[in-house]
Amino acid sequence: MIKTDDYIMFLSKKHKNPKTIDERTQFIKEMHQFFNDNNLTGIIENISKFFKTKAWSAVLYGKLFACMEEYVSFIKTECKDVEAVAFAETISGFMQSIYLQTALDYVESKKKNILLIPEGVKINPIYLSELDNDQFVSEFRNLQELIINIYSDIYDAPFIWGYPDFYVTDGYYNRLNDILLAFAFYGTYNNGILSVNSKEFFKNSTIKCHKNINKMIDGFLKMGFAIKNFDKKSVVFEVSYPEHPHVLYVLKFYAEAMGDTLFHWSRSKRERAGFSYRFIEDPATQEYETLFHAITDYEPIEFLNIQHRLHAEAAKCGFALDQENSIIIYKKGSKDFLIVGCNNGTVVSKVIFRSVFETHKEKMEQLALKFPETFIPKVWACGKCKGCVMSIKYEINGKSHCACAYHSFWFKDITMDNIGELLELYKIENKIK
Repeated sequence: MIKTDDYIMFLSKKHKNPKTIDERTQFIKEMHQFFNDNNLTGIIENISKFFKTKAWSAVLYGKLFACMEEYVSFIKTECKDVEAVAFAETISGFMQSIYLQTALDYVESKKKNILLIPEGVKINPIYLSELDNDQFVSEFRNLQELIINIYSDIYDAPFIWGYPDFYVTDGYYNRLNDILLAFAFYGTYNNGILSVNSKEFFKNSTIKCHKNINKMIDGFLKMGFAIKNFDKKSVVFEVSYPEHPHVLYVLKFYAEAMGDTLFHWSRSKRERAGFSYRFIEDPATQEYETLFHAITDYEPIEFLNIQHRLHAEAAKCGFALDQENSIIIYKKGSKDFLIVGCNNGTVVSKVIFRSVFETHKEKMEQLALKFPETFIPKVWACGKCKGCVMSIKYEINGKSHCACAYHSFWFKDITMDNIGELLELYKIENKIK
């Protein structure tokens, strides 16, 4: 069914890189053994089980997909065995289902990340010339709603829009934002039209990473855009949106507001990919840093209140918000303040404690009473502590434990009532004054 030997022979003929040959030989042998040892048939559920054996490593998982894509192609073109061809087609179907679901999950999440701009927002005056404040707010909302509608259309058929039907990393799914913002960045706006420098647009490294851009252009046309002379050979191509011409005006300024992050890795993060209005809001009306507001807009009130406290405490100790990050981190040089995040509505933090178990034993025991699950010993799968630099040996309530710094110590359900004790001990542990 698998034709292991035939594929291995094919590998030696096709590839010159010994590492590639060895890796893919190992994959096919492991698949052969997996199906034989478990007496499995070539159905999609069993193929899924085999793929899951590699899912623990993103690198291995990606290499397995590349191997299987090649294997499927080899079987379909070189093998006449009906059973082998059927097995290859089932593998292909499984992988396509993964590619489709990945696209659907990404599109759905990006659509949900767009928080419509509220009425009455004061826009940064530097962006107001052709439009007054209320008009800008209205057009920015039109832009956000347009993007939501585009994502809805993409969700119905992501491959038609050119979303990857092969294994790639997350950045390749940010194609909608990347292309729209590149229109604005390399375009000159005038009277409802962006005149885009073709050469600069097409040579941009972010744009070049996206395959089948013409499928995106076809999608934009279907959604009401007018795009003329879109071609690498054109000096300039034109983009307009006749239904709401000023949508491109606000898009241009949003791209300008992104500044250095426009083609940075962080561009795909929630607030920037969600076209947060905070980046074009008048900073004079913002109590905290723009990025602080943009991130916390997505989180529950408990998280916001905790961050207000941490912001003030960090400032007292000389720490400031790291503007280069995509989460809220306060830094002083290379040193971090207590990092608190939010996971599906739950406020969490991961802290490595060592010395305070001895210097502030009673306080740690009090903390353990508030977070009992945090101090259940968690050792890495190796099960070895002796001599490991990641090992943490500590005592709570007279009992000795060994934990691993890779996993310890996670604090969940942090509230305003217990953040104080955690922060105090963190500052002691890290000698922050």
